[in-house]
Amino acid sequence: MVIAPRAPGLLAERAKRRHANEKAWDRKILVVFGFLTLFRILLGGLDARFGWSPGFPVALQLLGAIASLTGFGIVIGSMAANAWFSTVVRLQTDRDQRVADRGPYALVRHPGYVGTCLFQVGDGLLLGSWPAVGAGMLGILLMVYRTGREDQTLQQELPGYADYARRVRRRLLPGLW
Repeated sequence: MVIAPRAPGLLAERAKRRHANEKAWDRKILVVFGFLTLFRILLGGLDARFGWSPGFPVALQLLGAIASLTGFGIVIGSMAANAWFSTVVRLQTDRDQRVADRGPYALVRHPGYVGTCLFQVGDGLLLGSWPAVGAGMLGILLMVYRTGREDQTLQQELPGYADYARRVRRRLLPGLW
């Protein structure tokens, strides 16, 4: 409902299983990330069953709910601000891709990954499971790696991105990286 009126082509782009120009290294990252996501959820369920995280603070679970919802909101906002927000790293010459620099992209170059990272840690906290939090942290490390690779690709292949990177200096965290 948020994305369709702003970027109708984005929904069709995200629905495809394979894309022209997609990076082979990114497909591998996405497979590992998918397994980590399933593993995180499985760990949370097993933890609930076997009690690996007794006495998990309810306040942390509430914080996890807030982080998860915030992360989801950031991802949706990033999609709404970027008509080329694809599931895979690729230069979208078929869709006349240009640099997205408005909305959350004015603060960091990869706000969708910021939201994904918040969801990764928030989900484990919400589940009340330290092992799930650990798996979420591994997911965050993988997203940080993917961010670096995608940023390098965009600087090399997307016209205007290098200038944008000089204006918006941070990839994920304002003031840090």
